[in-house]
Amino acid sequence: MLNLKQFIYKQEVIGNFSLQNKEVIHVAFGIDKNYAAPFGIMLTSIIKNNSDVNIMCHLFVSSIDDNDLMRLHNLVTNNMSLKIDIRYVNETVFQGFHTEGNYTLAVYFRILVADVLYNEIDKIIYIDADTLCIGSLRLLWNMSFNNNIFMAVLDKGDWLPEHKKKLGITKKEYFNTGLLYIDLKKWYQSKLSEKMISLLSQRSFPLVDQDALNVLVNDGVKLLPDRFNYFCLLENHELSVPEDTVIIHFAGRLKPWQPWCSSPQRYIYMEYYRNSYWKDFLYKPLNYQENRLMARWLRKQGLWRQAFQWYWRYFRARQIIKQKTN
Repeated sequence: MLNLKQFIYKQEVIGNFSLQNKEVIHVAFGIDKNYAAPFGIMLTSIIKNNSDVNIMCHLFVSSIDDNDLMRLHNLVTNNMSLKIDIRYVNETVFQGFHTEGNYTLAVYFRILVADVLYNEIDKIIYIDADTLCIGSLRLLWNMSFNNNIFMAVLDKGDWLPEHKKKLGITKKEYFNTGLLYIDLKKWYQSKLSEKMISLLSQRSFPLVDQDALNVLVNDGVKLLPDRFNYFCLLENHELSVPEDTVIIHFAGRLKPWQPWCSSPQRYIYMEYYRNSYWKDFLYKPLNYQENRLMARWLRKQGLWRQAFQWYWRYFRARQIIKQKTN
């Protein structure tokens, strides 16, 4: 059996629960340094809406800047019910895995969670960092697994039938992995992490590990109500989210922390942003397409000089890509 613990090269724990009599809810995230601010804002939202429990956050990260690490220390210092366990990941375990667009190797970190933690705790809620928690996690935490490996919400969209056909998936359900409530021992005993790594090393998937997990798992999944992973596609300019929503998942390409986002739903995110230790966070484009979006936004603000700089970066990056493909 592949020993995935060997790919954790460092561990750092921040804080210690001051309120020992509270129930503890374990949550996990996998990020790289580019997602430290969205993660911090998401964690801020969890704390605000779950003051009646202790939150034990397990963070899997390839690296994190000292400035963001300091902010996490400040967040813990000022929240007695929060503790953060940081595990630093050696990315060589995912060497050669498919990355595209905004996907980096960090999207695969959720694969490590069960194999690293199964002998420490029984269950955990894994959540993508492009989310907000606007309700209590206790209802989800107290749900029974009914002998299933994990719980998840069904994905949605007109694209799904054709997507499943290309993957060779014949089952009716296709779940989204933006939130997974995992029975860690069952996941580990099923060797799901090892199977996913084996499959992903042989085959590339458009939706990376989410596709791989759907290909591998035919049963053993308990389906959750949408409220625990509500897809908010900012491109659609939704005016509201259902009142009983617990987790908002900004699952589209457009994210609320991007300056060019003009969706009405951005105000929900900005409320937590302004009340977090990342309120001075300014997003920087990660690829040439985003360079152009940033340039257009700056132009609309009348910031012509800065817009020109980003247009120049866009054309330069696009030219480099063309040269590589020719």
